[in-house]
Amino acid sequence: MHWVGECNPNSKVLIHGGGSGVGTSAIQLAVDNGNTVFATAGTDEKNKMALKLGAEKSINYKSEDFSIELKSAGIDLILDCVGGSFWKQNIKVLVWNRNFSQKLKF
Repeated sequence: MHWVGECNPNSKVLIHGGGSGVGTSAIQLAVDNGNTVFATAGTDEKNKMALKLGAEKSINYKSEDFSIELKSAGIDLILDCVGGSFWKQNIKVLVWNRNFSQKLKF
């Protein structure tokens, strides 16, 4: 996030898969970097974990549309470990000319 995504302190970061190993690590790194963190996860338990780790808001993507919830948040960087199904929603919340990082599976 810091090198590839040019994530500076005070950037707003959206981390998908906030309850996964990659997601929980990314939340901790972003919080430590001084970022405002938003997360998504598929269960209430995983969303609670993301909040406990420092996310300002964590959204259950199975029951809520994060693009509506975060439309005015002005996200600077998105780390997407979930995949292509979130593509259109990600673009809706990303600030113009900012960074989007997607973990690809081969």
